Amino acid sequence: MAEDGAVDLEHDLRDLSLDNQDDRLVYNRLHVAVLSNDVDEITSLLNDSADVREKTYAKYPSTSEIECECTNLKFCFHQADEYGNEWKSGDVVAQNALHLAAKHSKLEVVKLLLDAIGDVDERSGDGSTALHYSMQNSDIEVARLLLESGAADVEARNDDGKTPLYLAVKFERVDLVCYLLSRGANVNVFTKNQSTPLYSALINCNEELVQILLDSKASTDVRNKYCEEPLFFVLRVVDKGESRLGFARLLIDNGVNLQNRDRHGSTPLHIAVQNRDEEMATLLIDRGCHIDTKNPFDMSPLTLAVCMNMVSMARLLLKRGANVNEFFIRSSILEYVVMRRNAELVQLLLEFNADVNAGSESNSPVFAASLHRHTNIMHMLIDKGADINCKDKKGRTPLMRSIEIKNYAMMQLLINRGASVNQQDNHGNTVFHVLFESSHTEEGWTEYLLDVGADFNIENNSGHTPFACMMMASFTRRHVQLFIKYIVLHLARGSSVNPKITCYLIASPTWSKAYNLYTQELERMKKVKIFQKEKYTFFDVLSKKSAFLTPVLKEENNIHFEMGLIANQFDYYSEMTRKVFYKKVERLKCLNSCISLLNSVFETELPPEIVERVCDFLTNEEMMELQAAAETTVID
Repeated sequence: MAEDGAVDLEHDLRDLSLDNQDDRLVYNRLHVAVLSNDVDEITSLLNDSADVREKTYAKYPSTSEIECECTNLKFCFHQADEYGNEWKSGDVVAQNALHLAAKHSKLEVVKLLLDAIGDVDERSGDGSTALHYSMQNSDIEVARLLLESGAADVEARNDDGKTPLYLAVKFERVDLVCYLLSRGANVNVFTKNQSTPLYSALINCNEELVQILLDSKASTDVRNKYCEEPLFFVLRVVDKGESRLGFARLLIDNGVNLQNRDRHGSTPLHIAVQNRDEEMATLLIDRGCHIDTKNPFDMSPLTLAVCMNMVSMARLLLKRGANVNEFFIRSSILEYVVMRRNAELVQLLLEFNADVNAGSESNSPVFAASLHRHTNIMHMLIDKGADINCKDKKGRTPLMRSIEIKNYAMMQLLINRGASVNQQDNHGNTVFHVLFESSHTEEGWTEYLLDVGADFNIENNSGHTPFACMMMASFTRRHVQLFIKYIVLHLARGSSVNPKITCYLIASPTWSKAYNLYTQELERMKKVKIFQKEKYTFFDVLSKKSAFLTPVLKEENNIHFEMGLIANQFDYYSEMTRKVFYKKVERLKCLNSCISLLNSVFETELPPEIVERVCDFLTNEEMMELQAAAETTVID
C-alpha cells in the first residue's frame, strides 16, 4: 500500500476526474505512484499486471494553477474558474507511465518500467518518446539508461519534427548534447519549422553549444523557413555586441560562404551596413566578403550606407576599397548624394577622388546641385574641377537650369565661376530665351545678364529672338517695359540690335505705351550721361537711321532690306499677331493713306507690297498714333 501522502494525492486527483474524462486530468494508480516516486506501489501494481501503456491526459499550465505537493513532488495542473465548470481550452498530451518517469527524472522508476514496457519508443499525444521527455529536467543518467538499456531511438522525431538532440540544445543541456552526439545523433536534422539544433543554439545565444555543434560538423549553409543561413540569422536576430561578433567569427571560422545571399539578394556585408555595425563590417571585409557586390535593388554596401546617411560607415568602406564612382539606378553615387543635399557625404566622396563629372545621361553632380539650390555643394564641385558648362541631353547648361527654377543666387555663382552666358542648347536657345520663356520679368536678372556679356540678338533654330519667346509666353505691358529697357541698355553700350526687333515693336498692340516707356527710359539714361547725342526720336530706333545702326544697315537703300525682314517676320507671326488684334478692333486696310505716312517715317519710298503687309497689322487708331509720333515727338 502506498504511503499516506501518495494515497491523499491519488484521492485528490481522482476527485477532480469524476465526469467528462476527455476534458479533465485523468491519472490511474500507476501514474500517481510514478509521480510520487513510490517504488513499492509501482512494484506491487506491476506484479498485479497493471497496464504500463495506459496513458494519462494532462493539459499544459496556463492562466491559473493549483499546486499539489506530496513529499518531493510538485505537480501543476489547470483549474477552471470553479471545479464544476468546464476546463479552459488547451493542448492535451497523452503520456504513459514511462513518459512521466522520464519527464520528472525518476531514475529508479524508469529502471522498473523498462522491463515491463514492450516499446521504449512508444509515442505520447504529441509524438514524443520517453527520450524526448528526458531532455528537459532529467539527469543525464535517465537518457543514458533509455539509450543503453532500453535501446531508445536517438533519431526519433515528435510531431514537430524535433529530435532529442534538438530539445537538449533548446533547453541548453550541454551534458546531454555531448552525450547524444557521442551516440551518433544527427546534428543537421530539420524540424517541421525548417530549424536545426544550430539555429536553436543561436536563438539561445549559447556560444558553447554553437561551438560543440560546429565541431560536430553542423552545416553552416542550411536555410531555415525564412531562407536564411545561420550567418544571416546571427546578423538579423542576435543583439549587436560581442555575442553577435563572436557567433559570426565561429561561423566564418567553420567555412561559411561569405558570398551567399539571403532571400532578398543581400550579402552579409549589406546586412552589417544596414545594422550600422562597423565592427561586423570590418570583420566581414577582413575575411573576404566582396565589398562592391550589389543586391537586386542595384545597391552596393557603399550605396546603402550613403542612402542611410551613414558618413562613418561610408568612410570605412571607402578606406577598404569600395568603388567611389559606381552607379546607382543610372546615377553616380556623388550625383545621388548631391540630390540628397548632404554636404558632409559630398565632401567625403570628393576626398576619395569621386569623378565630379560622372552622372546619368540627363544629369550630372553639377546639374543636381543647380536644381537643388545648394550653393555650398556647387562650390565644392567646382573647386574639384567640375565642368560648369556641361550639357544635358537637351543641350541645356546648369546656368540655364538655374534660370528655369528662378535661382538667382545659383545663377550669379555659376557666372562668377566662369559659366558661359552665350551657350545655346539643342534648339539654339540662349539664357535669354530661357529667361523669357520662364516668364521672368525681374529687372535685376536682365540687367545682370547684360552686364556680364549675354547677347540678346541671338536667334534660336526656329529664328526666334528672346523677345519672340517672351511674346509667345505672355505678352503684357510689363514685358514691353522690360524689352524697351533691354534695347536701350544694349544700344547704350554701343551694340547692334537684331533687325527683327523692329517688327515686334510695330506689331505691338501697346504701341503708344511702348513709345512712352522708351522716352522715359531714354531720359533716365541721358541723366546718367550714357548717351551723348542730344536729340533722338523714337523712329531713330525703328528705322535704324541713327548712330545705333550697324555699318551694314547704314549703307544706302538698306532700309528696303530692313523692311523686307519686317515683312517676312510679319508673315511668320501672322497668326499670333492676328489673334491679338482681332480681340480689340477690326483690321483696317488703308493702303493709300498709309503709304505716304510710312514713306515719311522711313524717309524713302517703300514698295507697296511691304506697306500693305505692315498695314494689315495696324488699326486706324494705331496709325494715327504713329503719324502723330512721327511728326511731333523729339526728345531734347
